Amino acid sequence: MVFIKQRQSTGPIKGLGFLIILILVLPISILNAKEKWALNTSLSYSTGKYIYESGVDNYTLYLGGRYSNDKFSISMTVPFTMQRDNLDTLGTTNTSNSHMDSDHSITAGVSDVYLYSEYNLYRSFFVTGQIKIPTSTGSTLFSSGEFDYGIGLAFRKMYGTYKLFADAGYLVFGDPRQFSYDDPFVYGIGVAKHAKNGESSVSFYYQEYGRIISGLDPPRQFSVAYFRLISKDVGISFYGSKGFGESSPDFAFSIGMDVTI
Repeated sequence: MVFIKQRQSTGPIKGLGFLIILILVLPISILNAKEKWALNTSLSYSTGKYIYESGVDNYTLYLGGRYSNDKFSISMTVPFTMQRDNLDTLGTTNTSNSHMDSDHSITAGVSDVYLYSEYNLYRSFFVTGQIKIPTSTGSTLFSSGEFDYGIGLAFRKMYGTYKLFADAGYLVFGDPRQFSYDDPFVYGIGVAKHAKNGESSVSFYYQEYGRIISGLDPPRQFSVAYFRLISKDVGISFYGSKGFGESSPDFAFSIGMDVTI
């Protein structure tokens, strides 16, 4: 999670968004018989002080779905978030969904919807595209009021029971009227160990962003994940991460389930 507020689009950003929409939509024309549909959900907790003196706790329920075939996949995620903090700086975001708990403010709402897609360009290489769709027309605690876009490349290759994976991309954030962000490059690299029967895996992953806000450390994090099939069509996952820098959570944990339908 990157703890930043969002911004308004400009002409070049809209052009990039149109390009990424094409990347998301055009591969649908190549659908083949080996297609899969899946539903997924996860419950996440993250905590950190970010740029503030006191802590911010986020509890998020993610609901999503995914379509995939041999060449292409697309997924959508809808987050429902509750935030607990004692930050006076967030007082202007209080709505009917907010109330005070002792010295803390508790706010709940639907965060921005997230779309992500991959297209298998050649063997182990993939083109990726992502769009964050605002859930409201104005900036709130859980919605930027603006579209964000991203495009990138990913690499994944098995070596026996080990998988090496890496990704790199460029993100374009929408700007609020009072603020301007730098549009960062982001990269990640990781390794996974799969069980010989293919029913479980453990992975390690490091991700780092370029500068987003001048004078503020960009997000960086190291994560560990464990996945296990509990039946032919149902898998469960556990995830934990340690953040570095003022715009990353100190720690994050989640448990999730994936069901093929």
